[in-house]
Amino acid sequence: MGRKVLQGLAKNLCQIFLGWQSYKDLPRIAELGKGEYEIDILKMLCKKDGIEIELFQIAEVLQTWFFARLIRKKIHPEEIKKAILIVKFIDTREGPVWQFRVGDKKLRLSKLKSTVLVFECTSHIQAFDREYVAHDTGQRDFV
Repeated sequence: MGRKVLQGLAKNLCQIFLGWQSYKDLPRIAELGKGEYEIDILKMLCKKDGIEIELFQIAEVLQTWFFARLIRKKIHPEEIKKAILIVKFIDTREGPVWQFRVGDKKLRLSKLKSTVLVFECTSHIQAFDREYVAHDTGQRDFV
């Protein structure tokens, strides 16, 4: 099994969380507050600071994507011993979001107040007696 395939999957897990698909979970994460969140993709468990919490919607997205990629790359899911995404919610601040609206046949630009969440992500995939780790940072905003 090529190291690059599993290392790439590890990197993609972080990128997916930091991408648009986590949008539905952002208000809940903001409400739960800063801390370390863990998404166990194989067991479909979510934790905040080591305590199990209700599953995030992004967990299902990650699991579906992950298993589809394993099949595509001809990797048997039984070979994967661990697939975990650790997300550190490290900061929040208020920021502007620009919204375009069309009304009265005019294009209007309005500035809305938004919340910006800053994250550090680390993913761990254990397979074939090796561990593949990836890191990424990013921020997401929502109105």
